[in-house]
Formats: sequence, structure tokens, C-alpha cells
Amino acid sequence: LFAGFMDFLPFIGNNQEVWAADCKILELIQVIQRHKDFRVRINMPVFYSTEFRSITRGVIKNISAGGIYLVTNEILQNGTKIFYEDMLDGRLCEIKAYVVYGVRIEGSYKYGYGCCFDELSTQTSNTIRLWCHDHQERKMLD
Repeated sequence: LFAGFMDFLPFIGNNQEVWAADCKILELIQVIQRHKDFRVRINMPVFYSTEFRSITRGVIKNISAGGIYLVTNEILQNGTKIFYEDMLDGRLCEIKAYVVYGVRIEGSYKYGYGCCFDELSTQTSNTIRLWCHDHQERKMLD
């Protein structure tokens, strides 16, 4: 830093602006977010279990090829693994996911959790993706 640099800081940048920088990715370790996948709004009751508790009831509010949004009365920590089975297009899918984020639903004793699918078989992953695509197309036709 040179003398007087701090005098210029108030004039550099604007917290309302988007900043960008060139960078080089050295190694891709894991893809965690799949926010751009099609989401299908549903209201599907589900019984799920976690690594810490036995079966609990929840409601899946949306699903995509990357994960689900689950509403439940149970408090779950980020990273908690959940397991459930679902019939999609006539196939029984064993689904594993983990909690990425959670929020308390205002005015209730319920919590909403964004969950990312984890360790899905190729067949289950393809079934979910196809199911979401088919339901998205049906909504467009209605």
C-alpha cells in the first residue's frame, strides 16, 4: 500500500454495485447447489427418518432434480441427513438428502428446510429429473 491509499477508499466501489474478478478454478471438489433446476410446486405428505430420529412426518412443498423443500415441526441442523421412499412414475425411489438451510415459518411452529439430494442411484436421479420435467410440462399445458 502506498501513502495516502486510505484517503481513496471511500471513493472506491459502491456497496450497491456487483463486483467481479478474474479467477482460476484449480480443482472442482463437489457441486453443492443446483438452484437453477426446474422446481415443481407440490404439497406431498412424506414420512422421513434422520440419522438421529426414527420416522417423522413432513410435507414436501417443492421438488427439483437437485433436492426438495421440506416443511416439518422438527428442528434439524444444517447437514442432517434425511431418508425417505417415494413412488415416482411407478418406481419406488429410495431418497437420501441433507439439510442445506432452514428457516422458521413465521406465525407457526413449523420449519422449512432446503435439502440437497445425496448419493442417489443413477436410476433414481433420472426418475426424479423425468418426473419434474413431466410435471413442469403439464403445468404449462393447463
